[in-house]
Amino acid sequence: MKTHARVLIIGGGVTGCGLAYHLTKLGWADIVLVEKSELTAGATWHAAGHVMHYSNGAILTKLQKETTDLFPKLEQETGQPVGFHRSGAIRLISHPDQQIEYRRAVAKAELFGVEMEIVGPQRVKELFPLLQTSDLLGGVYTPGDGHVDPSMLTFAYAKGARAGGVEINTQCKVTGLDWRGDHWQVSTVKGAIQAEIIVNCAGMWAPELAAMLGVQLPLIVFMHQHMVTEDHPAVAALDRELVLIRDSINGFNCRQEGKGLLSGVYEHAPEFVFVDGIPPEFGKELMTPNLDRSADFIARAIERVPALGEVGIRMVYNGPTSRTPDHQPLLGPLPGVPNCFIAAGYAAGFVQAGFTRQVAQWIADGEPDTDMTEFDVRRFAPYGNREFAFRTVHAAHAFSNTPGYPHGERGAGRPARTSPLYDRLAAAGAIYGVRNGWEVPNFFITGETPPKSLLGFERPHWFNQVGSECRAAACAAGILDLSFLSKFDVAGPQAEAALDAALAGMLPRDDGGVARCPMLTARGGIATMLTVVRLAADHFLLIGPGEHEARDADDLQLRLAHQVVAFRNVTGALALILVTGPRARELLAACARSDLTLALDDTRFPPETARQGSLGYAPVTIMRRDETGLGDWLVVVPSDFARPLYEVLRQAGAPLGAIDIGVRAWDALRLEHGTPIAGLDIDRTMTPSEARLIPSSLGVPSRPGRDREPMRLVRLQVSGGRNDPYQNDVVSYRGKAVGLVRSGGFGHLGAGSLAFAVIPASLATAGTALEVEIFGTRQPAVVLSGTPAA
Repeated sequence: MKTHARVLIIGGGVTGCGLAYHLTKLGWADIVLVEKSELTAGATWHAAGHVMHYSNGAILTKLQKETTDLFPKLEQETGQPVGFHRSGAIRLISHPDQQIEYRRAVAKAELFGVEMEIVGPQRVKELFPLLQTSDLLGGVYTPGDGHVDPSMLTFAYAKGARAGGVEINTQCKVTGLDWRGDHWQVSTVKGAIQAEIIVNCAGMWAPELAAMLGVQLPLIVFMHQHMVTEDHPAVAALDRELVLIRDSINGFNCRQEGKGLLSGVYEHAPEFVFVDGIPPEFGKELMTPNLDRSADFIARAIERVPALGEVGIRMVYNGPTSRTPDHQPLLGPLPGVPNCFIAAGYAAGFVQAGFTRQVAQWIADGEPDTDMTEFDVRRFAPYGNREFAFRTVHAAHAFSNTPGYPHGERGAGRPARTSPLYDRLAAAGAIYGVRNGWEVPNFFITGETPPKSLLGFERPHWFNQVGSECRAAACAAGILDLSFLSKFDVAGPQAEAALDAALAGMLPRDDGGVARCPMLTARGGIATMLTVVRLAADHFLLIGPGEHEARDADDLQLRLAHQVVAFRNVTGALALILVTGPRARELLAACARSDLTLALDDTRFPPETARQGSLGYAPVTIMRRDETGLGDWLVVVPSDFARPLYEVLRQAGAPLGAIDIGVRAWDALRLEHGTPIAGLDIDRTMTPSEARLIPSSLGVPSRPGRDREPMRLVRLQVSGGRNDPYQNDVVSYRGKAVGLVRSGGFGHLGAGSLAFAVIPASLATAGTALEVEIFGTRQPAVVLSGTPAA
């Protein structure tokens, strides 16, 4: 075994071997892969290997197409078959709202060149003759779906990787990880190896490796089983392979396996295993079958596919697999650990080729070419530990028996993080949602019983209440708890120089100055947007999107590491209270009457500035921003003063007509004003010119390696319908899908349905007529004039 490597990959499943292969395709050499047992041990070898292009999001569809496009190329290159059966697949429609949900998926599939269509019950029966279709409304048919042999695919990756110079060592368990300041010293049972970069691709063992580095991953192991029947005469008589069917209402899938059938079923309560660690000797074993655990779902599967109950069961694969709280993988740099990446926690289909290429690019170029935010391992920190994973996976394991409605809120694993105002606002009628673990007030219900969460494809039940909050804030003032936003403190003699190098845009030059500065990725995209407040010559406060707190903190620490600065994540130490509306200044002035230094007039406190003083008993920093168009005053206060300050604000605001508002009202107001949000409207693949943070006339180039037309962020006015634009709705031009909605909603102050969308730059001219597919219905839209506010 080599004693030195540029990259050491730990784990010899489909992920580790796929990553090794993709790194060689990027020109990297000197790569070593170690596996504690043998290739495919763990969850790879007993996986069903289903390959599906369907996704409620957009990126998964793109990555899955990349995966299936690679299969024939990999076979041709290596001479090693991957066992891909492009049988096609159908998701069954048995609920009317599924038709709406799946029409949305079909529109997105067109954007990525994936063939997908809604078909009727007769066509479903033709493609899967063994199906009971009397109550079916149809299905969504994807001819490019199918299933792959996980072991064959892994060995093909391994062969391709070896051809590219990768050394693969099996029976080589890692026993120690030690960062030596400029390299890793990795101990294995076959000796030590030095590596510049290590990658944790250990699957269900990933948490144990991460624990060696003091990191707790939100990944747990439970038993998942699928069964293979004996040969069935009807299957044996077929002249073509059956499609794969998925029934999300009844929680099962079924496909042909030889002359029999394979069916995977789910259950309401998963059986967790290896809670206290995986036994050292475990490698490539199955557990004792437990079909009683899945009896209800098996019965439903037999009702839909009677042939499943007409022959015996040949084999039950009851094997361990890992899951994360949102059933998405954990990818990217491990937070707080230098030169260490992770790729683990996959679920629901073999999309690893797309994912592992992105991780390979992350390692090689510092950033993937697709925005991988929803898969970034840092999305759960700091609350995302194993206990959080247990609670959320337990609640969400079984396939949902309802369609994928918009505006849903996770119910399990709450509350994880709360602001000092949590109980007080709950008593005032706050209906809470969750953002990055934080409980956030979505809207307020007063004087009546809080409604149940009524989900559907019509406008949500809180639509009118949010409208009332917007109008009340526009007439008087609104008070909103924004404590979930991330806050970072940077101080020291090199603070200005360090931030100037870390961020794009102009830092505020004077004490009390406020500026919005993007932080760019290695490939020139916008990693995040930060509001920078200069508190003193060598002291800055940074405020950013709450959803990306851990990732932004990790990126900032890396960029500031070699400077003489003190960096602190003060998100929990500081609360943020927004006061907005025409009487907001009057409200704050009433609370600041004893502070002779805190002048709130335009001359001494103009927009885009900050002042330090006191409100009531609380020491505060107040900054003036205008993201809602109503005149915003953002009050930063130590968390232990937040509750008393809120009481002072409410008391002073009562005679002025001030009310509590929620983040849904804030979102509607900023959308109506034209303020995009980083991480939502602006993602990591967009350049500043594409995001319209700077004029495109400056000629700032697109990111290196881009092979598509430049895109632009625009705001759309959408003609009325029964619902408003929603994230990932498809934007079309003359019947062709051209872009996606980033965020959408309703402007209650008179603007109507609005959306931020990313479309080709050639179409980003005011007045261009487009269409937005809103839950199965195409609505006319037009590009609005004006540049989104930075």
